[in-house]
Amino acid sequence: MNHSNTYQLLLVKICFASIIFSNLLQVKAYKNFRPYKRRHGNGTLTPIDIRTKNLFKILDDLPQNELFHTTSCDVMEQELPDFRTPDRRVSEVKCLEHLWRMRFYDQLLLKKIRCKSGVENAYVSFSIYRGKDVSTGKFAHTGAIGWQSVRQAWIFLCGAVMISERYFLTAAHCSTSHDTRVADPSPKILRLGDKYILDSNVYGKKPTDVYIKKIIVPDNYQPPSKYYDIALIELEDIIPFKVFTNPSCVWPYEDELFGKGYESGWGIVESDSIHQPEYEINDVEVINTNGCNEKLNEILHDSIQLPHQICANYSNANDTCKGDSGSPLMMPIINPYYSDYTIHYIVGIQSTSCYTPDHPNIYTKVSSFVSWIEDIVWPEDNYVKEILSEKNFAKIYEGL
Repeated sequence: MNHSNTYQLLLVKICFASIIFSNLLQVKAYKNFRPYKRRHGNGTLTPIDIRTKNLFKILDDLPQNELFHTTSCDVMEQELPDFRTPDRRVSEVKCLEHLWRMRFYDQLLLKKIRCKSGVENAYVSFSIYRGKDVSTGKFAHTGAIGWQSVRQAWIFLCGAVMISERYFLTAAHCSTSHDTRVADPSPKILRLGDKYILDSNVYGKKPTDVYIKKIIVPDNYQPPSKYYDIALIELEDIIPFKVFTNPSCVWPYEDELFGKGYESGWGIVESDSIHQPEYEINDVEVINTNGCNEKLNEILHDSIQLPHQICANYSNANDTCKGDSGSPLMMPIINPYYSDYTIHYIVGIQSTSCYTPDHPNIYTKVSSFVSWIEDIVWPEDNYVKEILSEKNFAKIYEGL
């Protein structure tokens, strides 16, 4: 394995750490560099803010944090905490596990910087976020669903989002396609999230494709209706955890959502195209139920939103439109500590588009299906022993 390829992002960390810490030998893990609270425009806390604050309180109260306060350069290793409690559902447990893994590997990287071990060949990788450009792997918890085209290329018509090492969420109407360009109505692969999605990107790097084992839709989904429009993709192989290939958190709460979120996608793409489509991130504003119904009534003269649906307006003009059905509506879990990585709550799955100023996009509300998701993805709520270790450093940071 090429050493510089393994650690290409680490110099960014070194530079950032040198600014934060005037003396690397006096690094103390997990200082608060950001406030806990991310306020909505009117000064109120969003449901995401409140739940996020509670998440990090759970993490901060763990005795396992003591490992991160040492100045030792010994090999860093720790067993993943058991977050199960009688009143905590499995999707909440999995979210805490995701966040703890990120905390451990963030601290491990700072430790390697402090101890000057294994980072001398790192180089800088830049990205432009919330605009038009996203660096490779920045949103690798997302993927594109691929059909075999009549031209023997892949054609990507829908998006999906990773919620476990084997399962992705998408829209139920993405489980089949009647597009005349596809050779088989059933999709075959999931191409993991990347800035570019063609068979060979501008860096000459090949994408990561995983074959689809099956797609599971709710019993009450009746095509072509867009009600109950959610599905689970089970993959043939598991996707190992890496810093840029990690699952998102399933939003399990019935809180009335509002505030800022993101939607993403590539649009409809044929993999052998000469044009290089780029992964785009769009800001959206999640609208509460009353606001959504008012907008829909103005246009349709009859509300079509059901309790398992939510709406959002775009904050800019770049709507992720055709080809982005099944893509996630995400709200970031703002880490109060320094981290290069963001884990998102998945609150919706795109069901209808495209957005116009008068007509919001409609998404299937993930929380309405959380029990169905948990029963399939995590049928047994068992604790599986997992050792987080510095020995896995190269694998965890591979591909950056």
